[in-house]
Amino acid sequence: MILGVGIDLVENDRFGSVYNRHGLRFLEKIFTTREISEGEAQSRAVSGWAVRFAAKEAVFKALGFPGFMAWQEIEILRRGRPFPDVLLSGRYDSFAGKRGLWRFHLSLTHSRNMSSAVAVWEALYSRDDCE
Repeated sequence: MILGVGIDLVENDRFGSVYNRHGLRFLEKIFTTREISEGEAQSRAVSGWAVRFAAKEAVFKALGFPGFMAWQEIEILRRGRPFPDVLLSGRYDSFAGKRGLWRFHLSLTHSRNMSSAVAVWEALYSRDDCE
């Protein structure tokens, strides 16, 4: 069962201008240490950071705007796989965990000017199904 769908679109130039002005300090507000390490290992371009920012926004929207925004509690990591995974921690993990077992499907795309992400939050089965 689909629990939520989110989409986001980011202007690469706008994201890049903030990144160029604040550098690593900007990335550290949005991305976890693991995300930054993975990006640095891949020599990630601005569009690669922007599309992951869009992915976090899309996940937030798919969760249904749970009342708080905590960038560090949504991780977008490839972990050597062809497609990125969504990992939740803290309040987001607790919020999602109340809905049983779940997974996210992500679709990321970017061009020279824009980056976009779609997140689909799927319930594998609910807690009620386990009892």
